[in-house]
Amino acid sequence: MTETTATRRRDPRVTATPEIPERPAESKTERRELRAKKETDLGPLQLDLNLSVASEAGETAIWNPLDKQLSCIDAVLIRRVISSQGLSLPSYVATSELSYVVQGTGIQGAILSGCSETRERLNVGDFVALPTGTINWIYNDGPEPLVLISFRQGISKIHSLGGTSRLPNSINWLLQRYAANNIFAGFDEETLENIYKVDKVIVSKMQGQGDCRGQTVHVLDPSTMEQRDERRQQFWRQQQHRPSNNVCNITFHIKGENPTNILVKNEGGTIYAVNGTHYPILKRLQLSGTTGYDNNNTFAGLAMNPDAYSIIYGIRGNGRVQIVGNSPTPAYDGQLREGEMILLPQGCTTTTQGGKDGFKWVVFKTNSDPTLLFFSGRTSVMRGLSTGVLMNMYRINKDQVEDLKGNWTESGLYPPSRA
Repeated sequence: MTETTATRRRDPRVTATPEIPERPAESKTERRELRAKKETDLGPLQLDLNLSVASEAGETAIWNPLDKQLSCIDAVLIRRVISSQGLSLPSYVATSELSYVVQGTGIQGAILSGCSETRERLNVGDFVALPTGTINWIYNDGPEPLVLISFRQGISKIHSLGGTSRLPNSINWLLQRYAANNIFAGFDEETLENIYKVDKVIVSKMQGQGDCRGQTVHVLDPSTMEQRDERRQQFWRQQQHRPSNNVCNITFHIKGENPTNILVKNEGGTIYAVNGTHYPILKRLQLSGTTGYDNNNTFAGLAMNPDAYSIIYGIRGNGRVQIVGNSPTPAYDGQLREGEMILLPQGCTTTTQGGKDGFKWVVFKTNSDPTLLFFSGRTSVMRGLSTGVLMNMYRINKDQVEDLKGNWTESGLYPPSRA
């Protein structure tokens, strides 16, 4: 069993993604992006992948948590790709983790201490919420690669010594943390033989001696994944029905793109939201998520979470993202494309605009029930302010105020105006 979703040993397959030199601005969009990088106090909000870890049947990519932006929110973002008939081996979650299925289908198994194993079918658009200490594995039984993007928060707590939380400051730590660590490897062989009552051959396999397959391995016979120990499963089910074991009834799987999760839907697209109010597991993690699709030229926003940081990840297509804080210049104004991520600081207002092929995205938030402030739309602050206040605020007349308030029927998505 491994500690992290990465390979067991550091080997030549572990590579740090080289830095790409910044090109001179050639267009208005590039000039906006360069200006934003200079103006934000956090540095560039849009981050590149720093580390890629290859396995026999997949790959794990990591955004460096030592970067100023991610260390600010004490988080790491991980992308896992599992090949068809690939098994991501059981590993434990040392922090709260919220994942989103970007592509493919599969089966996820999860175990909490004292509980039986649960299995859930994964599909595109699903969220998976894992509390600290959860043992989990993922099997891709579909024909195409299974891709998940995972957000982990509270990683500094893992390295707390003497009550002081801190992160090491080198890429070597990342390589060790995410590309090593079979928890059995460091124990004396005889100790494991006596505890498990097995021979040296099995112990050597438990310790991964000579095994370079990595964290994700090929399943040679798919029928073996259907085998379960029903007798022991029955024992665990009996144990978890005790009053003291209510934790065993936790549901890890959330169908994100379920009609009950729709925040807004119109001709411009759809936005889904999952939070702690409707899913208790998210309240335990103190995380939440939204996902949506903006059609061509459709705007999403203007909105703010004053009590949550957010990570926006591009799933498909591309879109223009504008982020504004308490400054006359934007913190960011540029394009976000498939496979890219950007940090949305707490208290900043944002809007996205779908590109010509639309823009699908997912957002991870550092609050299970974040406050959502709309500055446009039917439920917006602008619509709620009294006419007199707006007349004096902007020095406009009553008719202009009515134009400003608009005739919106909803908040969140604004399709382009018809000619």
